[in-house]
Amino acid sequence: SGRSAPSAAAERAASTPTHPPLKMLSGLFGKKKKTPEQLVAIIRESLAAFDPASESKDAEKVTATLAERLAEVKIYLYGELDKDSAPVPATCAELARAFCADELIMELIRRLGELPFEARKDVSQIVVNFTHHNHGNFARGWLVEHPEIIGLLVEGYANPQVALNVGAMLREALERAPELTKWLLNSEHMKTLFTNYTHVPNFEVASDAFATMKAALTQHKAIVVEYLDTKFDEVFGLYQGLLTSDNYVTRRQSLKLLSELLLDRENFKVMMRYISDRNNLKLVMMLLRDKRTNIQFEAFHVFKVFVANPQKPASITAILVQNRDKLIEYLRKFHNDKDDRQFTEEKALLIQTLQSMKMPPEEEAKYAARAAEQKARDDAAAAVAGDDAGAVAGAGGDEGGDSG
Repeated sequence: SGRSAPSAAAERAASTPTHPPLKMLSGLFGKKKKTPEQLVAIIRESLAAFDPASESKDAEKVTATLAERLAEVKIYLYGELDKDSAPVPATCAELARAFCADELIMELIRRLGELPFEARKDVSQIVVNFTHHNHGNFARGWLVEHPEIIGLLVEGYANPQVALNVGAMLREALERAPELTKWLLNSEHMKTLFTNYTHVPNFEVASDAFATMKAALTQHKAIVVEYLDTKFDEVFGLYQGLLTSDNYVTRRQSLKLLSELLLDRENFKVMMRYISDRNNLKLVMMLLRDKRTNIQFEAFHVFKVFVANPQKPASITAILVQNRDKLIEYLRKFHNDKDDRQFTEEKALLIQTLQSMKMPPEEEAKYAARAAEQKARDDAAAAVAGDDAGAVAGAGGDEGGDSG
């Protein structure tokens, strides 16, 4: 045929089948998922070896492994959107039980601030998922048996880097397990929310801490009513700190929550105690005069409860009557730019109620006595001032005579 014969080497090459490298073959099948027990074992070992302060290659490898395995757990719990895979409840329950063994959950939360950013998010989402779905009886069993985890999470607000993560876990736990709400309300950690974390300058931290406090005070009504009733003086003593906070957002949110608490039918007895205290009325009237219009508006919704109460104590009526003219003048000009029919009607009703009030006889006598005492003090002060002025004038005249 005129073509040269192929060499022996070429024939061998042509007859030998080509195979892809082993790495390429593994890619065809994808990585094999670890079992829940394997995953949790790796996470536990990695956490024990985890050293965020170290910059060695081994430390970087441990950190990467820990982060990868936590992300893998999250995939088991939430599925993979791009692959349209749904979580398997039995596997999720198995994971939850494995995480609870040897207090791995506790250790992860204790060290949350040391973990990389994505790993912190994954831990939070894992705990929220376990709690929300009660996988492996996590919420109704393990969490209830370990209420100290709530204290550990509240303390997390001290670290702004993890504040939003602990907040998400806290609120889910409080919602799913009423026992944990009761534990928090009666612990020192609740006082810390009242007095510390809701006042911090960091807006996100303060807002999240307030959201957690609000959840504790508004969910599980029977528990909250008992708490507010038995610890009324302590709670509203702490609450006064919120209403007078230097943090504008805290003041505004606190007023809004106070209105919500007072107008909740379940809290009727608590409301009556609160609006029967003249010091509370004075504080709310002070907030009505706040320079911030949003504070004024929220204070109005608390103030109206004092005025509308048909069983006002004489001391409350006396303060309102004593300040009636100023209050009516203030309300007539109050937020007239609002196009809100209900608000306008409420203002008109308050003005009408204030106009119809009369000073209680027993309070009238007290006010008259106090006014007489004040006048006597003023007259005495004026007399002393007059005597002092005469003495100074006399001294001046003497000096003038000597010099002349």
